[in-house]
Amino acid sequence: MRRHRERNAIGEAARAGDGGSDSHVSAPLSAPLVTHHPSSCTHVSPTVQSDAALAEIEGLIDELAELNAMAARDTGSSPDLTGKWALMFTTEQELLGLMGNPLTVVYQTLDIENGKLGNGVEWSNGVTFTVDSTLSSDAEVDVRSNFVFKSAALTVPDIPILGTRTLTLPPIGKGWFDNVYLDRDLRLNRDLRGNTVVYQRMVELEEGGMIIV
Repeated sequence: MRRHRERNAIGEAARAGDGGSDSHVSAPLSAPLVTHHPSSCTHVSPTVQSDAALAEIEGLIDELAELNAMAARDTGSSPDLTGKWALMFTTEQELLGLMGNPLTVVYQTLDIENGKLGNGVEWSNGVTFTVDSTLSSDAEVDVRSNFVFKSAALTVPDIPILGTRTLTLPPIGKGWFDNVYLDRDLRLNRDLRGNTVVYQRMVELEEGGMIIV
């Protein structure tokens, strides 16, 4: 089917664009892949390193966005948004820096019913950074989610003598992102700065940890 073909092609295009000495665009396609456990993780972190590959991915995302529009889906308020989502691909420069280490987990949590958005980063050494925001749908754009920052915290574990310490920070700002495509396990966003972000759903395992579906 068309949407499955395009979803698979996004990953193939990224792998095809990995490499080349004259490349200068670098967009990690995956952070944690397969399983995330507190003590051991399996990760794969291919990158997109050419303008051609990036353009191909953007084109495929445009096609999936068209399917979403044709279905007239109100993805800005859909309950399908609720859950934990792993960052798989981005053109946002700030996030690219965070994804330099393949053991770094970058994710979002969304709670549509309670209007909450969380962004998180987990480093392999146990350090975490989280940002909490309010979340609401947009009255005029049916695929849009609006957010306002509320709080941020940096937690550093196992500091000698001190133990675990958390530093709270007062983030200031607000923004929005359009959920241009959404299905059971894939979410494609474009934000107010023109960045493209791909998330894949994470589900909790009975034995602990989480897996990307």
